[in-house]
Amino acid sequence: METLGDIKQLTYLCVNNPWRWRDNIENIFKMSSEKEFFQIYYEICFAYHKSSCLTDKDFQWYFEEIFEKRVIDPEIEIKKFGKRGEGMVDHIFEERKKCHNQNLDDTKKIYILWKRIGLQRGFSISFYPDDLDEIFE
Repeated sequence: METLGDIKQLTYLCVNNPWRWRDNIENIFKMSSEKEFFQIYYEICFAYHKSSCLTDKDFQWYFEEIFEKRVIDPEIEIKKFGKRGEGMVDHIFEERKKCHNQNLDDTKKIYILWKRIGLQRGFSISFYPDDLDEIFE
């Protein structure tokens, strides 16, 4: 896997707030073959790892020049977007981070659901960590 677009089995990881699709995800887990079930494990881990590596710089896209020039000219945002733009960049930045953190939390929930259903289905996964953070520490 190279990009999040390589996630084939569990496409709902690419949707904002994937936990709202919990029933669909649960059905995917229950209906998948054993091979697909373990492929989903790799997809969950891959998505979480890729997402957890993002930095503040990644959330500043489109507004890079404002973040860079604020040190020199604190009024740059107002100059670019007018008086209504004051604080807009910070708001968008915080909302992007908030949405991103929610997706990370959702992915953790999906992993816990994956493990619970795997145990119910009798797959040998009891030795897998209980939390995604344990995998990537």
